[in-house]
Order: sequence, then structure tokens, then C-alpha cells
Amino acid sequence: MKIEKNNPDPGNQICSEEEIYSKGLAEIYDAIVYGKDEAYAEAEELDFIIKNLHPDNTKKILDLGCGVGKFLVPLTSMNYKVTGVDISKAVLNECRIRLKKQNLNACLINQSADEIDFSSQFDAIICLDSVICYLKSPKKIIKALKNVRKALKPGGKFFIENRNLISDLDFYAEPNVETIQTETLKITYTSKNSYDKNSSIYNIDINADVEKNGKHFSFVHTESMRFIYPDEMMNFLKIAGFDIIKFLPDYEEKKTDENEMISFVFIAEK
Repeated sequence: MKIEKNNPDPGNQICSEEEIYSKGLAEIYDAIVYGKDEAYAEAEELDFIIKNLHPDNTKKILDLGCGVGKFLVPLTSMNYKVTGVDISKAVLNECRIRLKKQNLNACLINQSADEIDFSSQFDAIICLDSVICYLKSPKKIIKALKNVRKALKPGGKFFIENRNLISDLDFYAEPNVETIQTETLKITYTSKNSYDKNSSIYNIDINADVEKNGKHFSFVHTESMRFIYPDEMMNFLKIAGFDIIKFLPDYEEKKTDENEMISFVFIAEK
């Protein structure tokens, strides 16, 4: 994600690529995406992960692209030893705050997915909510997947989920205006999405006005990601040395028409 930087205040924020998220955007990210002040993984998502883990020997989990803690916080509360990695310092700081609220502890590392360097340390690794798509370059994606495989213990499981952007193609061209109100803030924003079939790059542009704790500010946000077809994802995983165990629509146990799937979920094993 990329936001530009105009000034040190929450208003009119656009960050450099290195900064990825501003503090203000990290604080309201869940409100924009999920309509909640704090959003955590749904029970079916957690059940899916836990059901597919090795039940007797899964203790250490790496959450690659952990963000503000959607999966990391609930998994930590279930007594898994979770390490979170994210390229944004701002979202990691927000994740720390959320962990502290629940008297939880987890190791958080500020790093890109294609830069991690662990060796046979984790029983399982999760990379959900299209995190891998932000790398965009196939070369970087494959490098990240090789790093993931290296980080897993023998027999370790890797869960990766990417949104099916193609299923929303008709929606992309039209600007969308929406107002979101939670217990602590109100956000009115306009978003416009576009998709370049030649490069497989999906772009999102957001202009938002925020009212929080009696203060008003605005920001402009731009992000882009690569749409990865299931066959392409399968090939990337094979090149990285994985054996494919399952390919599923969302967190269901049966396969449907690929054009109708909301997400593509893969479980691979070292």
C-alpha cells in the first residue's frame, strides 16, 4: 500500500512507498475495510486454519503480512506462539496496541515478505488477505514463496489466500461513494478501482474525509496489487518447491466455478 506524505499531521496524508501506511490510516484501516473499529478473523476462517494444521505439533506460526492483527491477535489468544511480519511500521504499532489491550505478547518484525530469512523455524505460515499480491512482480512473489518454504519446518503447512479480483470486474470502472460510521469515527470516502489486463495489476484510489474524536482530517490513498490466477499461483508454489495439498474457494471444502469464487485459498506443505 502506498500513501503520500504531505505533512506530519493525520490530514492530507500520502506516504512514501517505504512508509506504506500512515499512523492515521493504520488506526482506521479496519473501519474502511470491515466497517469496525477493530476487526478480527471470523470463526470460520480460524476454524479452517486450525482444522488443517497438524494438531499435535503446531506451536509456532508465522503471520506474513500480519497487518493490525486480524489473524495474529486471535491466534495468539489461542496460545499459539505467533510471529508477525509486515512491511509497515504503522500497522505493526497498531497491532502492538491491540495485543496490549488483551494482555497478549507476540514477536513483530518490520520486513517485506520477499526479505524474510528464517530457517526451519515454523510449524505453519499464513499469508492471507491477498498479501502476496502486493509484491506484484512474479520474481518477488517466487522469492517470497521460497523464503516461506525455507522458514517452515519439514512437513510444515503454508496457507495462502488471494482475492478473486476478476469476479468484481464490472464494479471496478465506476467510482463508489460510501459512508462508514463506527462507535468512534465517521468516514466518507470515494474509491475508484481499475484493472489492467495486460499487466494483471489492480489499482485502488481513495479520497476520504474522517471525523474522529471531534477532529476532522482527510487523506488520499493509492494501492495496487497483482491479480494472480489459480493456475499461476499453483505454478509459483511449485517453482518455490512446495507440494500442493488443497486448492479451495474461500474457506469452503468444495470447488466451484472459478469466476464465482470470492477468494482462492491454497494449502501447501514443505
